[in-house]
Amino acid sequence: AQNLAEAAKQIAQELAKARAAQQQAAAASAALAALAKIIEAEQALELETVKATAQNAPARFAALAASQGSIQKDATAFKDSLDASMPEAAQSVGQAAAAMADSRSQLAGAKGEPARAAEQRSIDKLLAAQQSLGTMLQQAQEALGQYYYQEW
Repeated sequence: AQNLAEAAKQIAQELAKARAAQQQAAAASAALAALAKIIEAEQALELETVKATAQNAPARFAALAASQGSIQKDATAFKDSLDASMPEAAQSVGQAAAAMADSRSQLAGAKGEPARAAEQRSIDKLLAAQQSLGTMLQQAQEALGQYYYQEW
């Protein structure tokens, strides 16, 4: 009877670990999807900044600054939504949001090249966050595989 109780306790512990890994995988996957949208928006903005700079079209910079502000708001909200188990990703997104603030300021001053450089820094930080979340997802999936395929 004691062996059965110990086995039941061990199974319950393994099940709890598997559920935690499953939740972590789901959270990382959802975060990656949301982050992909922010990266896409920032890359599109950088392209528009390059075009406006090349065409020497300072009138377009005000609209780009407004777009950058919107993307920055989304990035900050995303950072705040990341759970405590994702500190590296949250830090990278926070750094990206700071670079976005710099870009917005440069765009508001119709300074295309400095704005583009800040946008590139932002993209680099967003990609670092993406890599961090991808690693987290992979680790969670490996843990899940371990629980599913473990022999009793």
